[in-house]
Amino acid sequence: MKLLCNIKNISQCLIKWTKNAIISINYYCEVNFTKIDAKCGIKAKAAIYPQWRLLIYIKLIILYYVSFKCKIFLINIIINILKKKSGEMMDYPKKLLEEVKERSKGMRLEGINSGSGPKQPLLMIVGEAPGRNEIVNNIPFSGDAGKELDKSLKQTGLSRDQVYITSAVRSRPFSVKKVFSKRENKEVIKRPNRKPTKKEVLAHAPFLDYEISYADPQIIVALGNTGLERLLGPGHKISAEHGKVIENTPILELNTAKDGYVWSKKKYTVIPEYHPAAVFYNRKLSDDIVKDWEVIKPYIDKERENNE
Repeated sequence: MKLLCNIKNISQCLIKWTKNAIISINYYCEVNFTKIDAKCGIKAKAAIYPQWRLLIYIKLIILYYVSFKCKIFLINIIINILKKKSGEMMDYPKKLLEEVKERSKGMRLEGINSGSGPKQPLLMIVGEAPGRNEIVNNIPFSGDAGKELDKSLKQTGLSRDQVYITSAVRSRPFSVKKVFSKRENKEVIKRPNRKPTKKEVLAHAPFLDYEISYADPQIIVALGNTGLERLLGPGHKISAEHGKVIENTPILELNTAKDGYVWSKKKYTVIPEYHPAAVFYNRKLSDDIVKDWEVIKPYIDKERENNE
């Protein structure tokens, strides 16, 4: 936090410096223009003015460019700090990326957002799909839902660098809607987030299978129905099973030959939980979410002991 504050202060100083420099140049040029007006005739002014103007424009362009580059540099530093805080980013093999892209052809999906976290984490979280923010900055749960998730993790004594975070679909599902914009006074196309379809979840199944194999978690928390159904099948619903601990259970994984799911040989502890964003639509769920994460805490403590 202290580092972020320092970066913010540096950024503010750079902006202030740029503004002061521009004011100084404008004042300098204004004074010199006045001198030219006093000493030179019309022909001299006509000859000298364009040169002064060109000099001003060059200096302003340089100042704006330097200021812009400094801001971009600082923004990248902040993003890298946040990425480090959120854990090690998954680097998918090229063959896996090509496979999922081929499986996803023709689907309304944007970008690919990597999962993040350590091997053998204390906990693995499987959500639904990244939203607009996550696709831009490549940080899972980086919007308002992420703040709610951080609260729940803190409640169990966890931080993001101890948790592997991913989702059933690693691209942003979007719909296409035509809406009338009062500001632009015309119809514009919007691409809002939406829930992924079962076909999209199946298309991205190789990603989750690879991540589970890589991270090798003992405890998996399914956030929301999409994550839960991807792991345990369509017969399971968050509204009925939130806060319950399903121990020693196989999970669904892709059978490429059948292009469908089969049960894994390995067994896991799966805990269904409400998606963090659910609280924005129903404030009454806040207490349930707190209670449900209290259920997780003893299992995390036990996992810590096993790792020591």
